[in-house]
Amino acid sequence: MSYLRYCMAAMLVLCLAIPAFSGTVDLPTGIATYSVLEQSGPDNGATGTAKVVTPSDADWSVTWVANSAASSWIAYDPNNAHDNGLGTYSTTFTLNSSDLSTASISGTWTLDDSGELVLNGNVIATLGDGHWGFLFGFPSVPAGSSDFVLGVNTLSLIITDTDQYLEGVNLDATCRASQAQPRSLSPPPSCCWVRPWASRV
Repeated sequence: MSYLRYCMAAMLVLCLAIPAFSGTVDLPTGIATYSVLEQSGPDNGATGTAKVVTPSDADWSVTWVANSAASSWIAYDPNNAHDNGLGTYSTTFTLNSSDLSTASISGTWTLDDSGELVLNGNVIATLGDGHWGFLFGFPSVPAGSSDFVLGVNTLSLIITDTDQYLEGVNLDATCRASQAQPRSLSPPPSCCWVRPWASRV
């Protein structure tokens, strides 16, 4: 192998050894992708991707907190005022081993009628009927919490009470993890300083 090829291979190994940086994962409804499982009404048992509800849609309520650039209302079927009852709205994000000890979640939420905010099966917060005019802060999930798991994590908003009329969920939340620092690297092999047109040994 020529010095140049050996140099390139050595540098590639060094680059791959640098751990990926962590940061933030945006979890707001209307921005992140949420799946939905309908658990009542004419489409009970149906699944799909939740859609944004706007003031021009049949499922919109004038009593809801307004959509914003930060988050929006979502529902199974924005075009039907009576087809969004009990349901589970879920999004996922992945934590690696370095993220797991530093990850945290904070934000605000609401839903219509009432329900739970759940991380990996653990209830973070609940809201009763009639709280859909504002976004309410929920208890942050702190770094080191056992609610987080290695690999795929699932955050869900679950509507647990419904009048089968004008239902939806709204969440503005972020998962943050401290940035891992790349380990120091040894100087490149001396071969890497050989000019590319140098002859072979």
